[in-house]
Amino acid sequence: MRNAKAVRWRIPHSACRIPTEGSLVLVIRYPLFLALRYLRSRRISYLAMASIALSLGTILTVLYVLWGLSREIERQIRGVQPDLTVRASSSYGLTDYAPLVARLSQLDGVKAVSPVLSQWVLLERGRRYVPAQIFGIDPQAESRVVDLAAWCGGAVPPLASDGTQPAAWVGEELADVAGLWPGEKVGVVGAVHSSPSSAAPTYLTLGRATFSVGRIFRSWDYQTDRYSFLTALSEAQKLLRRYSPAAISEIRMRLSDPQAAPAMKEAVEEVLREADPAARVATWQEMNPQGLAWVDAENRVMAVILSLILVAVCFGIAVILSTLVREKTRDIGVLKSMGATTGGVARLFVLCGTLIGLAGATLGVALSFLAESNIDWIDKSLQQGFGYDFAIAYHLERMPTHIDPQAVFLLWLLAVGVSVLASLWPAVRAARLEPVETLRYE
Repeated sequence: MRNAKAVRWRIPHSACRIPTEGSLVLVIRYPLFLALRYLRSRRISYLAMASIALSLGTILTVLYVLWGLSREIERQIRGVQPDLTVRASSSYGLTDYAPLVARLSQLDGVKAVSPVLSQWVLLERGRRYVPAQIFGIDPQAESRVVDLAAWCGGAVPPLASDGTQPAAWVGEELADVAGLWPGEKVGVVGAVHSSPSSAAPTYLTLGRATFSVGRIFRSWDYQTDRYSFLTALSEAQKLLRRYSPAAISEIRMRLSDPQAAPAMKEAVEEVLREADPAARVATWQEMNPQGLAWVDAENRVMAVILSLILVAVCFGIAVILSTLVREKTRDIGVLKSMGATTGGVARLFVLCGTLIGLAGATLGVALSFLAESNIDWIDKSLQQGFGYDFAIAYHLERMPTHIDPQAVFLLWLLAVGVSVLASLWPAVRAARLEPVETLRYE
């Protein structure tokens, strides 16, 4: 019984006695002692920890990028679109809008309000006509609703006339299509109403004007950069004949809390019942349902698919622990002959799986944090290796990341739980071993 003596020499005698009822320390002492000893002596256990660490680290790193992409897309949407948009019911527009703008500005939760006149027009370039959407704005008011400063490189320049033609800002993509550059003169043609009071206003009259391109902006939103033509509100009203009386087509609003837009929509509709009961109010979520939905769906699907990697790791841990049970069969027999209970033996191997999961999952989270802090280097390496620029594909300046502590904790808990589940079958096998059978050939 040489092995039995070896076990007695390694394990304190008090740790191997049958624990008394209610003595928690004695209940967990020898399983924890042996679990640590078994894991330290078996190099394959380090392989199991490494597999969990690499799997969880990879999953979290990918999710950090997806979460960052979601926040970046939301930021882009809110950078080019208001939180709430009020659209006039009349095709001519909303007249006498100053009192309405003032009332909306006083609502709780409203940070800024901007009146805008917008309509589709044609940019005249020789014999070519390029479609665009003209926006008549007040630059200072609009910059508090959308991120005009970022579009223009950090500051909002004035939309002042150069003395001969009114100034305009043109989106980068639109400038490329129309062949425009700063200082270029461009003709604009737009359909106008004959009269705001007509029962059936016609679009037979064309308004024409020449604008001077003052700045080419970049918003990082393709639709905005491709079709937007910005000018002063008064100049747009002159071009589209909305000055007698002066009219706007929409009112844009920025809220203190963008997620409160659906609730604030009801308060805005209450104010509109007096000014324009038929006016429509749209939240930024309603104006971008597809953009937000596909990102959210992609994140959920990727999280589920990537989490399946942990299932494969679960089988690996189960195989490793089953091998450990087979190798330690004689030790189990000695333990049971010395008074170890069936539950104590089972706890021994459950603890092995738990320790593997705790160490591997914690190391995986640390690796994911390291990868997130070096995401730019990883992005450049991927570009050199595969020739694919993630940021440019999504119209981003750099690869975005975001860490959600709650989700990270849940995935860490999932990795530990998978390890515990993987240890249950080997633990049951070990607990069912009979001392007589295990020591028969000893």
